[in-house]
Amino acid sequence: MSSKQKLVYILPEYQTRVGTHLYHNYEFLEVAKKFFDIFVIVEKGEQPKNLAPAYRMIFRFMPLRVIELFFVLFLLRMRGYRTFWTHYSFFGAIIAPFFGSSY
Repeated sequence: MSSKQKLVYILPEYQTRVGTHLYHNYEFLEVAKKFFDIFVIVEKGEQPKNLAPAYRMIFRFMPLRVIELFFVLFLLRMRGYRTFWTHYSFFGAIIAPFFGSSY
């Protein structure tokens, strides 16, 4: 069992081949996972290979996407995750406070 604090990090997009302003987050997560037990949720884009554990959302239709995110956060809450970083995630910022602390 890990003694690291558990953190769910919600990214709006993950693309390794695109040089967007979000790229610094990928490098940040690589370093932060040494100090935190991080679970990454990606709303759009690729499945992260180097940021395990991670979940890439399946649905694109907004109502289904909201329901999917709700259930993923619920399952993570049942696994002990109580802190959520909703980096630029509109739906994450609305839903995550139901399951713990949201930043």
